Amino acid sequence: MSYGCRKADLDQHLSASHLPVADPGANVTELGAQLSFPGLKLGHPTSHHEPRRVLRIIAAPYYQKLWEAGSVENLQKVWLDCVNAHHEAWQRSGALHQDLSEHTLQVLHLNGETQGILKDWDTSLIPHDPARLSPTYIPAGTPIFMARELLASFVSNPTHWYRHNLEAFFYILIWAALHYNLKEGNRDKKPSIHGSRWMSEDSRTNASAKYNFCAPGSHSANAAAKTGLKPGFEGVWRHWIKPLRDLFHLAHDELGQAMDEQEESDVPLGHDYSTVNGRITFETFMGAIKAPIRTWGDS
Repeated sequence: MSYGCRKADLDQHLSASHLPVADPGANVTELGAQLSFPGLKLGHPTSHHEPRRVLRIIAAPYYQKLWEAGSVENLQKVWLDCVNAHHEAWQRSGALHQDLSEHTLQVLHLNGETQGILKDWDTSLIPHDPARLSPTYIPAGTPIFMARELLASFVSNPTHWYRHNLEAFFYILIWAALHYNLKEGNRDKKPSIHGSRWMSEDSRTNASAKYNFCAPGSHSANAAAKTGLKPGFEGVWRHWIKPLRDLFHLAHDELGQAMDEQEESDVPLGHDYSTVNGRITFETFMGAIKAPIRTWGDS
């Protein structure tokens, strides 16, 4: 397993259209002699190095924050772009992003089009075994958006699976629905009461709040849907967030049951923890929201 995935490593495996890039056509390089560095004019003893010094400026596209997407439709497209880009990175290179958050999903408005950019791959994991496992003995990430299993104190030496990142994408979507004022291009500075426990410094409280949020008949989820949603997010809640809540609830319950059975038995049960017996995969995640599965050959 290696840490610190460079963009160049990912470029070998997939299209970089949803990764942060610099524009190779906008590089400016000037030699010290051309720039007339002060040392050359003053005759400083080290001035013989000055002509070889280089000033290099690299221009990159301007990426905006997720809450600056401009509309709910744009935010949905940006979010889907990033979900697809992360899946492709994982499939082709084994890279698992270690800190998915509202800050690592960004927006590029260019030539009348809006697309999602998934940044900050420098702390990602690239496991070398074919099962795509990433042992994470000190869970990394932003607690608000981390999968509950990585936060729960009853899980010792948690393994970072791909499904944990799908769960993080899910929490980012909920956070957006509760905090983003897309018409104004800003977000609430004060956390919504419906998601405040996700910010708890106590990881067990955080994990419990997320479990309860996904449970059927959840008071916190129902209250959020009735009084906490930002304008325009009603459809996102109904068609995306609610189906994903159901998906993760079933997985959370099955995972808890499997862990209980494992503690009572000395014989390995053969449970597939990487996908919770197939419940949480890219295909089930996309199927829950009825989103087409994109390939990099698609437009």
